[in-house]
Amino acid sequence: DGAAVLDGSLGTLPSSFYDGFSQNDISLWCVRRGYYSLPTTELVAFVRELIDGAPAVEIGAGHGALGRALGIPTTDSKMQDRPELGVHYDRMGQARVAYPESVEKLTAMEALEKYRPKVVVGAWVTHRFDARQPARGGNPYGVDEDKLLEKPFVQRYVFIGHERVHQHKPILRHRHATHRLPFLQGRPMDREKHVVWVWDV
Repeated sequence: DGAAVLDGSLGTLPSSFYDGFSQNDISLWCVRRGYYSLPTTELVAFVRELIDGAPAVEIGAGHGALGRALGIPTTDSKMQDRPELGVHYDRMGQARVAYPESVEKLTAMEALEKYRPKVVVGAWVTHRFDARQPARGGNPYGVDEDKLLEKPFVQRYVFIGHERVHQHKPILRHRHATHRLPFLQGRPMDREKHVVWVWDV
């Protein structure tokens, strides 16, 4: 629990901190606490450069650790609080996200309309399920990322995720930049596939 700060929320630590643990231990820690991506100091600095002082918001913020470190509004639909999804996570033996009060309960589209950001940040955001393309997965409460890019005020979408887990995202058909960075840390065992994708509109 060296990654936790006093109020129970995840602090920002250098990537080298996690290098002192096996990936199995890191993955288990994440599964038991409902974390997917870990906000290293290097990741925060990288995303801050991408924001470059522009108005920004984090969607699908979960625990809100990344947005808190960036000093931007953190929002989430808090879908894991839904009873039907809670049963699903319980059956998988996965902890649900314990959303803090500092994370504002807003869907992605509501967050965009409220904050009208130029830069949108999302870590491990689940895309909207489309019955016409069931093989792509997603879930019915996920984010329609195509509509996100269509917002006239949005200039950049920064997504922190994983090339295997998120390979079926429909938004990947749009031109984007791929950043494979050594300081990305999180739940998957195949950590070399952590990635940051950036869409510029």
